[in-house]
Amino acid sequence: MRSVLLLAAVPLFAQAPLRVEAKELRLQNGARVLLVERPGIGAFHATLCFRGGAAEEPPEMQGASTLLTRALYAETLPEDLEAPPRSLEDHLIQEDGLRESLRVERRRLERGSGSEATVEELEATLRALAAKRHAAGPASLAQDLYLALGGRTQARVGQDALTFGVDLPQAHFEMFLKTEALRLQSMRLARFPEARAALLAELKDPSRDRGTSLLASAALPGHPYGRDMRGSTGSLEGLRWSELRSYARGRLVPERLLMVIVGDVGTAPLLPLLEKTLGALKAQEAAEPALFDQDGDLGNRRLQAQSGARDRLLVAWRVPPRSHPDFIALRALLACLVEGPSSRLHQRLVDRGLAKSATGSLGATGSRQTALLQLDLEPAEGVSLASLEGGLQAEILRIQQEPMGVQEWQRLLQQGELAQALELQSAPALARALALGWAEGGDWRLPLTTMDRVAKLAPETLQAAARKHLQPSRLTEAFLAPELTAADPLEAVAAQVLRTLARRRIEDPAQIETLVTETLRQLRMLPREDRERSLKLLQEQIKETVIPQ
Repeated sequence: MRSVLLLAAVPLFAQAPLRVEAKELRLQNGARVLLVERPGIGAFHATLCFRGGAAEEPPEMQGASTLLTRALYAETLPEDLEAPPRSLEDHLIQEDGLRESLRVERRRLERGSGSEATVEELEATLRALAAKRHAAGPASLAQDLYLALGGRTQARVGQDALTFGVDLPQAHFEMFLKTEALRLQSMRLARFPEARAALLAELKDPSRDRGTSLLASAALPGHPYGRDMRGSTGSLEGLRWSELRSYARGRLVPERLLMVIVGDVGTAPLLPLLEKTLGALKAQEAAEPALFDQDGDLGNRRLQAQSGARDRLLVAWRVPPRSHPDFIALRALLACLVEGPSSRLHQRLVDRGLAKSATGSLGATGSRQTALLQLDLEPAEGVSLASLEGGLQAEILRIQQEPMGVQEWQRLLQQGELAQALELQSAPALARALALGWAEGGDWRLPLTTMDRVAKLAPETLQAAARKHLQPSRLTEAFLAPELTAADPLEAVAAQVLRTLARRRIEDPAQIETLVTETLRQLRMLPREDRERSLKLLQEQIKETVIPQ
């Protein structure tokens, strides 16, 4: 057992500095446990973090991590903790086969060679089989075990980690450990079909904002972080229950697990209880998630697309990963740009009427392998995206050339200290931060030492980081116009047809959107009769495509 004592000094608070004492344990099967004790509060928060997320998915299983998170952690019912009976496996396997047949027949129907009667027959058979599966289950589904105890849960999946958080009263700590051990042992995934249907419906929703994913695709071409979830519909439709279960058993293993516990866990010896529950999971060798090498200098990339309901300017610079020494300076630089009403972009773009809003993020699309420093700006009424871009470029140039004043630097430190203090006080926020520090940066201590490391910097360090990393050769810009509406149905249909044709030749979603936007712009210059004629020709190209048998 190792114990690390860390002090977070918070000068803005009148009380003594907040102290965080974290004990790290390693179970015999390779699982890690991190304990931050807060005795006497009568409750605890626990976050299970599995290192390796969506970025590890093979291309043929894109979207599997998101689906797994929903199928495994959306609910915690008594039957989820039992090994799936043979009857359930038979039902799910049979449904998998029917869904694949239905998917192929629907594609044939879209291209003019399928049968509506066959589609209807397969849909009816599938509904009947699903009803039979539900009837074979428990007579009445029990309430979620954690919710029944007054608890709260939240499951998330990112590029670098899958996390599941639980808040419960202290009296149910042992029950929680047993429940999570049984969940990972059984890997039941009984609601896999319903979870997949709901996820596919979300991905196909035309109102879904695609701006951020398009920006990532353009900024990181070919990188796992740049894959657009919209492109996973085909792989999800063909994914079988047995394949997802096998995928889960290879990913959710003790060697990849860190459980962070913050709160009151009682006085009983902790290690024997952990070994009896999580420690009973079968040990498996698990290699470190692979790194994908990508040069940050890919040249200035620009994208025009239609997404959302308003004009937006999205920009992203390719910057080093979280483990890099410059990452902490880039985090402070982002705070200088957008965090709070005194930040530079708020004072010089929002307050002066050039922008309606300015926000940003660092590593939101992943940060273990590389990272994106992103800005999201909405122009003020009557301001063009080109004018907003010019204002932003001027501010980036200013921060690269003009040294930061003492008052601005001190304000940045104070804001950072307050933010860290609030994170350390919140059990869920602290647990998640420690878990992601381990999964993304290789060390759970990183969140606890953020302000210590920032305080060792100087204004000149931020200026040097801006000069080094906020370069045009690392920049990607996305000019987003509002989505097409039903006011022009011809153009909406043309956009759909163009995307269908483009996806057959181009893999990069960002390139697809640029091509569609430019083609629509050219079509608008034609008389309506010529546009209708062009649309018919494009639709004929879709129908003429031969489906492989």
